[in-house]
Amino acid sequence: MTKDKNSNQKIFHEAQQFHRLGALDQALELYKNLHESLPKEVLIINLIAQVYIEINRLQDAILWLKKSIKLNQSQAEAYLNLGSIFFQIEDWKASLENFNKVINLDSKNVIAYFNRGLALKKLSLMNEALNDFHYALSLDKNNFEILNEIATTLSELSRYEDALKNYNDAIKINANFPPLFFNRSLTLDLVNRQKDALSDLDKAIQLNPFYLDAINFRAIILGKLSRYEEALRNLDQAIQINPKFVEAFYNKATILQKLKRFKEAIINYEKAIDINPQYAEAFNNIGTTFNEMKRYEDAIINYEKAIDINPQYAEAFNNKGSALTRLRRYEDAIINYEKAIDINPQYAEAFNNIGTTFNEMKRYEDAIINYEKAIDINPQYAEAYRNKAGTMNYLERFEDAIYFYDKAIELDPDMHEAYLNKSIIYLRFCNFKLGWKDYEYRWGAPKLKKENISQTYLLKNISELGRIFLCEEQGIGDKILYASLLHELDNKNYEIFLETDERLLPIFKRSFNHIKIVSKKNRPDLSLFDSGFGIASLPGFLRKNIEAFKSQKIRFLESDQEKKINFRKILKNKSSKQICGLAWKSGNEEIGASKSIGLENFAKLSSLPNTIFVNLQYQASNDEIEFLRKKCNIDIINLKDVDLFNDIDSLFSLVDACDFVVTSSNVTVHIAGSLGKKSYLLIPNDKGKLWYWHDKHTRSIWYPSVQIFTQLTNSDWKKPLTDVYECILKEASFE
Repeated sequence: MTKDKNSNQKIFHEAQQFHRLGALDQALELYKNLHESLPKEVLIINLIAQVYIEINRLQDAILWLKKSIKLNQSQAEAYLNLGSIFFQIEDWKASLENFNKVINLDSKNVIAYFNRGLALKKLSLMNEALNDFHYALSLDKNNFEILNEIATTLSELSRYEDALKNYNDAIKINANFPPLFFNRSLTLDLVNRQKDALSDLDKAIQLNPFYLDAINFRAIILGKLSRYEEALRNLDQAIQINPKFVEAFYNKATILQKLKRFKEAIINYEKAIDINPQYAEAFNNIGTTFNEMKRYEDAIINYEKAIDINPQYAEAFNNKGSALTRLRRYEDAIINYEKAIDINPQYAEAFNNIGTTFNEMKRYEDAIINYEKAIDINPQYAEAYRNKAGTMNYLERFEDAIYFYDKAIELDPDMHEAYLNKSIIYLRFCNFKLGWKDYEYRWGAPKLKKENISQTYLLKNISELGRIFLCEEQGIGDKILYASLLHELDNKNYEIFLETDERLLPIFKRSFNHIKIVSKKNRPDLSLFDSGFGIASLPGFLRKNIEAFKSQKIRFLESDQEKKINFRKILKNKSSKQICGLAWKSGNEEIGASKSIGLENFAKLSSLPNTIFVNLQYQASNDEIEFLRKKCNIDIINLKDVDLFNDIDSLFSLVDACDFVVTSSNVTVHIAGSLGKKSYLLIPNDKGKLWYWHDKHTRSIWYPSVQIFTQLTNSDWKKPLTDVYECILKEASFE
């Protein structure tokens, strides 16, 4: 008997030695040999379970611990180990049950209270968890890990200040524990103290230079602070430490996407997917990147990949809907938004997007219903209020529109689109005092002023601004519109530099004597100027009321006269016919369709006597020209050698060669108006109607030679074109 006991002791000591040295297979074999000799020895059974825990064979560990407990139900440590294993395999209820048993056996067991608190958190019993953490802390007052867990729980309960206090207490106890600084940075970020969060992350990384989560989160914080290049360096550092760190590639891609470096962003999303082929969020973000690149079909392919991985991915359905809206596949878009809502009935953004889609379909009442659903879910949803205001605008419920723009601004004072859209309503009705002030929000929120060019003009008279730089902005037509004011400043009393599109340089240089015309290629040093702003800010000085428009010149730009004469010779070809220039469409992605006129509507003009027609439409297709000739009986002349999009100087001369112009709302009318050419402008009755044509004006206040003909109903161009036809018959000379 003594011999067996000595033998067992020898085996036990040998097994213990193997165990301590990490030779777990040998230790396990010896423990099991001992168990055969001593089947009721609880210590041996617990050690076998311990080895199984260490080699991560957790189900085997559970079996051996249960065997031990069956022999002795008073083992607090066995229940503690069993609870920890169930926690590890995410069986939270079983975990909680075992920690309860530990506490019943040992009411002062700090670890049991702490671990039970963790299990309660997993079961979303946050307040109960806090009670356990606080009791554990009462048993071990200087335990910084308990304070850390109390702080993280308080942060999850949105009790941020209480959380920060507990982090601070924990750091006073141990200022060398990196996770304390990391966790505190997470809470600081939630209270928008990003700079303080950055300081904590620096401390965490200083304590542990290989702390990947801290390096990664530091990059996220730098991104929020718009320190993008530094963020990218951080992420590259994380990737260098761990080339398989999937989140670093993903976050790097998101920053590159913000920087509009789309190809690089996609490459990094794809690297994340190479590491984790089931990374649905990365496929979704490739989709959003393609969406920004206006490659909507490619975006949809990637949204569908995300959905294949996660059929409950509401955001991917929502994003797919947005891409389909861009492709004008409105019914398909709504189906996808509704799928997102089926998954998440509280998805306010999806309701908002259904609203914008109905808005595109001109189903304005349906749009409003869905905006209101979004607002019901999230009463703080400023964007939904702004979109509702936009729809009210299309319905010509202007007071309601202004009310909802104000509501959006109240919720989000930096929402520059709401200020801008409200200003456009005021300008549309010639309320210039209110309009020009908020029109400055076209640059974005005040802190985002374009290229740091100061916009303090509202406080001064233009004569007080000294040397002025007018920077380029908006499209060719807008540049021409605002140039209508320059003649008032084109004298020796002002020193003005005007930046404009390369294509307008010869026209503007020909038309102004004292204003210096430049392009971005030869932009001067802006520090040499006393003040600067966009050219669209000029009306804030010079057109403060309707009376000021009496100063408008009928003709304020000059074409190349030699080209004009040559074009007239080509077009008239010794005939005495009047020359009518025609243009019919806009390439504007958002509102071009509303502004464009179906060619069949121009057939009425074929009855004009003694008239020849010339194409002034940029990027007109051969099919369009043939349609006018064959279907509308308009034998239109198309000068193929003239690039009407890039050679604006020649387009000016061609327009000047015409006797009158009939056009939709595009660059043609601006050119014709600037040349004082008799023009008949056709504008829509919905969102394609630009503010500067103003309501209740049948003649442009910007271009006195331009008469305005507005649709009575959406998409019906026959009535306004009939009115144009009759007006031409009355006014034009056909001799």
